[in-house]
Amino acid sequence: MADVFISYSRRNADRLVQIADGLTVAGYSLWWDRDLRASDDFGPRIEEELQAATCVVVAWSSAARNSLWVRAEAAEALEAGKLIQIKLDDARPPLPFTMLQLIDLSRWRGEAGAPEWSQFEAGVKAVAREGLVTATPGAGVRNPASTILGPAVAVGAGSVGLVTLTSALAGLATSGAFKESVFGAVATTSFVVACLALGHMCTRVIQVAVASRRS
Repeated sequence: MADVFISYSRRNADRLVQIADGLTVAGYSLWWDRDLRASDDFGPRIEEELQAATCVVVAWSSAARNSLWVRAEAAEALEAGKLIQIKLDDARPPLPFTMLQLIDLSRWRGEAGAPEWSQFEAGVKAVAREGLVTATPGAGVRNPASTILGPAVAVGAGSVGLVTLTSALAGLATSGAFKESVFGAVATTSFVVACLALGHMCTRVIQVAVASRRS
């Protein structure tokens, strides 16, 4: 089985030859659908090679973005933690792949020492040879908004708790079971903290909206 499985749109086949040649020179064995034979059962063969490869390179382009095959292969690679992404033009990958590293090879023309190629080759080496696991939906692939909203929810819950506590103390103070002076101090503190929490939560909500638009 091959070290590297290449997923791409056939419209970009000529461009992929150059990239495949570069990986071959670097010492990697490759599999891509140009290796399919007429007698092969395409679906099972592709799935077998995809699962066996230690690294999957997905070449995004305007054509690849609209390919169900490329999307499916990218999703499998992402789930397995062995996805490396490159782009061949200015098209954005579909979600959730925009949230992962994307190496720009759109202007690369075969120079072995080019910075973008060195970055790409280092990524392939880390996954194929060193066993690095790339981001998965349950770990590295997270909407930035989720990391912002979590603390805001906690603060909001704390504010509700303070309001509930203050209401309970108000009942005690009214019944005479709690000194009014103590209640006043607690109520004032709770009010100030609740106002600060509300302001914090509003700020977080705004950050969520901004983060969601950027992602």
